[in-house]
Amino acid sequence: VREADARAASETLATAEFLLPWDYQIADAQRNAFLYQGEASRAAAAGLRAIRLAPSRAAGYLFLATVRDQAENRPEQAYAQLLVGLERVPRDVALQFQAAQLATRQRMNREALEHYRAITVLEDSEVGQVRALGEVRDYRYARARLVVARAEEQAGNLEAALAHWKKAACLLTERRVMFENGPETYFAFGERDPDRERELRNEEESLWRRIAGVYADRGEARLAELATAQAAAVEEGRTRLEDILERYRAVLRSEQWIGPGLPLLV
Repeated sequence: VREADARAASETLATAEFLLPWDYQIADAQRNAFLYQGEASRAAAAGLRAIRLAPSRAAGYLFLATVRDQAENRPEQAYAQLLVGLERVPRDVALQFQAAQLATRQRMNREALEHYRAITVLEDSEVGQVRALGEVRDYRYARARLVVARAEEQAGNLEAALAHWKKAACLLTERRVMFENGPETYFAFGERDPDRERELRNEEESLWRRIAGVYADRGEARLAELATAQAAAVEEGRTRLEDILERYRAVLRSEQWIGPGLPLLV
């Protein structure tokens, strides 16, 4: 649905809803059309209908939470919506991650940490091991481990923190290599944010250097050397990243948006 014909599309979708009232995909299309038109309340209503039709789909709760937060400026209701989603789909990483971010923004640090810990548990379970596409790695696991590792370090649990740092660093390294070998796959999954790609590489390099420092302090020179080499590989890969971003610049700019600053969720 594009902004120019969103209103006409809404009329067509109303007919489709009458003919196919059980089809959640129509409700999905309606919510996007309404949001294009700046009708947040109608978009939310269509989002609720999509959830009623398909309550086990995490995407419905994510959309409604985004509307509550960004279009209606109601972060508390957005967080509550994500909790409802987690009751229905408790092992969804995207729901946990967005809930953690919203909790952090509302200074609910204990709740945020619980969500991030839940994500690390998911990664260690069969959920994290079974992937729809073998060449895709979800950066949210790594970012969750960064938060949990900081909490462990502050509590004086350096071994636990180190374990999280290593898992996060390895995941980001795998993701970087896979991204460089097949960026189209990540773009197809909606990961089209150049700034985030740069940030992930900064985080990866920082992690490896921190890990190297820990090993150096312990006198484990060989492990420190290996970690330092991984950090150097990240630095060398930055030129490749910029080449990829330049080559796919048109793709990165083709992202559709719903309303002011709201990404189109499907």
